[in-house]
Amino acid sequence: MILKCPKCQTKYRISNEVFSGGKRTVRCSRCSHVWDQEPTTTLDTESSSAIRNDAKKDNSRNRLSSAPSIQSNSQDLNKQNQRIIKKKHISHSSKKPRKVILAWLMIIVILLISLLVSYSQREILIEKFPFTEQLFDLVGVETLAPSKFFKINVREKGQSDTLFQIINIDVENISNRPRVIPILKVVIRDRFRNLVDSWDLPVAPVKIMPAEKKPISIEIKKGPPPGGQIQIEIHRRNKS
Repeated sequence: MILKCPKCQTKYRISNEVFSGGKRTVRCSRCSHVWDQEPTTTLDTESSSAIRNDAKKDNSRNRLSSAPSIQSNSQDLNKQNQRIIKKKHISHSSKKPRKVILAWLMIIVILLISLLVSYSQREILIEKFPFTEQLFDLVGVETLAPSKFFKINVREKGQSDTLFQIINIDVENISNRPRVIPILKVVIRDRFRNLVDSWDLPVAPVKIMPAEKKPISIEIKKGPPPGGQIQIEIHRRNKS
């Protein structure tokens, strides 16, 4: 069987048994051109005399050679398998960055949620874990007690028609920015200054400006014992 390179026209004499398994991939040993060769070729019908005449005319171009590179079917399968493995490797490696990005996004979202919860519940955190106050201070979050920013002024006391004691006070903002009126605490003590009773006094979360005063009336249903006293204290921050 005679093969001819489609590019440089170099001819090769090949045994027909090489193509017994079907189509083969051939590489020219002269110009390195690669092509797929069927088992049959038009050169098979050429006579030996015609081949010799062609070889004599241009021995350097059309000489017969026995050294073409022919790949077997197993080699083709190996190449195909290598391509498939390479594609799988590329596909698998491209998925890794996506997983890493998603993992980092989840971590960032969890951190943001944790920070928001910590900020909104910072007073509770500080009460349970005092060391967190220093952490809030480091990031510039206000953690001082509301008594540092407000002042209570008792204006008058009196008795209501139902014999409940009425206390009128002014809550003054002594800070340098608008703040929400804190929750007050009513404390009743006896004449020996021992604690008799205490409770939180809910106050509407109203913002007041610096140096502004907000009047509040408190009705005490249970007054102090003889010789005792009633105290109004700033307890904790109110919800803004």
